[in-house]
Amino acid sequence: MRLANATPERIREVTAINLDALEAILRWNLDNGIEVFRISSNTIPFGSHPVNTVRWWEEFGPRLAELGRLMHGMSISTHPGQYTRASRSSSTRRFCFAPSGSTLPTSS
Repeated sequence: MRLANATPERIREVTAINLDALEAILRWNLDNGIEVFRISSNTIPFGSHPVNTVRWWEEFGPRLAELGRLMHGMSISTHPGQYTRASRSSSTRRFCFAPSGSTLPTSS
């Protein structure tokens, strides 16, 4: 999904498709004894970008909980996508990840 195409409706549509695909993969893994899996950081398109105004954690919360139950006992990982930049806030000495081009929060 391109930033120019990121409307709330399209984000919802792509998120639902991605979660359906993730479920199919997880079920296949379970059926075939696969216990290690890396989830794409693009599962929720623009999940932390200002263009995504969808409260996806609420709208997809029950679905995400269902997928979490399928992952029980698996070793699951994810990593930032190619357009994600790691930044460090000098005041907190913590690292955070944000999509390239987004504004990171600052402390006051």
